[in-house]
Amino acid sequence: MDPIVPEPLLQAQDVEIRALLHSAELLPVEAEREGALGRAFMYYLVFSDARMVQQLGFVDAAPVDVFYNRYYWFLRYIRVSRKRKGYDAGLEQQMFQLLENAECAFDWEIIHLINGRVEQEILESDRA
Repeated sequence: MDPIVPEPLLQAQDVEIRALLHSAELLPVEAEREGALGRAFMYYLVFSDARMVQQLGFVDAAPVDVFYNRYYWFLRYIRVSRKRKGYDAGLEQQMFQLLENAECAFDWEIIHLINGRVEQEILESDRA
């Protein structure tokens, strides 16, 4: 089973997601103007906050699935950012810190699959 919440489901909750992020003072103004980059960052922030995950109705998600979503969206953010702005060693380091500081046990094979999936999605977006 795919642990990643489909983007269309998140997009359908866009108004609520933005409201939650604004009320928590977590959404930088730039993120709202950045299209795919901003959405990836918003979704990363959502999956970084257990209360937001619950408020959006993902209460049945296991902690490891929330972690996979957090990792997926941060990786998407990094790859889209790299495509637009170039390599950022600080973001790459944050990605590794996310893995090192995970609060749950995760499967490295799933992390590998997520990495491949994101790379494929970036390639496909380049062709579009």
